[in-house]
Amino acid sequence: YQAVNYQTLSQLDRKSIKIDGDRTTELDFKHLHPSLMYEMLGIRFEKDVYTLDLDYDEIFDTEDGISGVDYAKVLRDLGKQVLLRMINNSSKPRCYVSVTNLLLEDEELENPFKKYPNLYTDKYNVAKMLVNELEKLHFELAPYFYQEMSLALMAQDSDILMVILSECMNKGIVALPLHDSVSVKETDKEVVLKIMEDAYNSMMGSKLNCKIEEK
Repeated sequence: YQAVNYQTLSQLDRKSIKIDGDRTTELDFKHLHPSLMYEMLGIRFEKDVYTLDLDYDEIFDTEDGISGVDYAKVLRDLGKQVLLRMINNSSKPRCYVSVTNLLLEDEELENPFKKYPNLYTDKYNVAKMLVNELEKLHFELAPYFYQEMSLALMAQDSDILMVILSECMNKGIVALPLHDSVSVKETDKEVVLKIMEDAYNSMMGSKLNCKIEEK
């Protein structure tokens, strides 16, 4: 009987999960969907896919910044959410609206957005700026933008995860699936890392952008 669904726990709380009384670690594919798209093109992307090279003053309506705000993290969080919307929307104008709503509603973003709702100078223009900057950063992915690719990519990452779980079962390893990551015993980490890499390679035909991090 499972009193709590482990998949609903925060990342911090998931660190307390134990398997057969042993400590666990969470192994996660980094930025899997952008990686899959680059993999399909046969292109290795070396940079962080979500990091934008933008001047804070162009976006944030503050001269001296807000105490305690990590603006680099703020921009990366924005980059991640915007790129996901570029992949999921059916047109660029729809994407602009979706990103504008993100900035207005702030449901997917962490602080300081909830605490400082007027952080942005002009939300629609900020949305356009973010989308256009990500288009320039990922110009090779242009054929995949605004094509509602998310479902196809989710099917691919699900197939990869099923291969991982099946191979772990074959080896007698307990692996708890968490979206595109798995939680396993720390003592099984090295074996599972190899299983994850092999599963990615077998499904995609290469592993140019296969990056796995331990959380």
